[in-house]
Amino acid sequence: MVQLYQTKSNYIDIELPEVFQQGVKAFNQIAKVNNNQKLLFEALVAHNLWLQMERSSTLFFNKKQFKQRSVVNQSISQLNQKLTELAQTSEANSEVHFASLLALTNRYQTLFAKSVQANRNFLGLINVVMAGDAVEFTNQAKLLKTQSLGLLSAIKKSGAEAVEITEVIIKASIAVGLILFLGFALFFQLHITAAIKRLTYAFKSFLTGDFSPKYQIQNVKTK
Repeated sequence: MVQLYQTKSNYIDIELPEVFQQGVKAFNQIAKVNNNQKLLFEALVAHNLWLQMERSSTLFFNKKQFKQRSVVNQSISQLNQKLTELAQTSEANSEVHFASLLALTNRYQTLFAKSVQANRNFLGLINVVMAGDAVEFTNQAKLLKTQSLGLLSAIKKSGAEAVEITEVIIKASIAVGLILFLGFALFFQLHITAAIKRLTYAFKSFLTGDFSPKYQIQNVKTK
């Protein structure tokens, strides 16, 4: 993947810009050595095509405007035709520059085609890697889902067991409370109530003039 990226970057970021700058210098040189206005106008038209070719290439690679690819090829075709005519009809001092521009145009066309292929190979590999990552992510998501469901099931089971234990504790507490309540009621009935009865009979005996509590207590027990 690193090699594909380096190849793509070398074509797009280094070689294509170098050829473009060489072409700009050649057009500027033509303007310096030639005074023929008609020829200079035709050279300016070719120069505009050269600039349009580079702009469309940049938009294609950097902005992903894929329709610009046909504009690049169209500009190169028009440049080849224009430069061929100018190389044949120009003066000797300009002919070599137009011939050089024609060679640079063909060089740019070759590099552009290689750049397109290198960019396609790199993007294709990225798509494969992303697809693999997506599959791995899906598998991890499924594994996480399975583990989450297992954890939820364990929590549910543990909760159900805790509820059962709580119910047992509550029932046992109620039973123990009931036993204690009955024991307290029995204790109250056997001791406190009996003592109250003895005290009541003792007061009744006092009211009748019998001041022998012991007799009254024994009397109460025999009732």
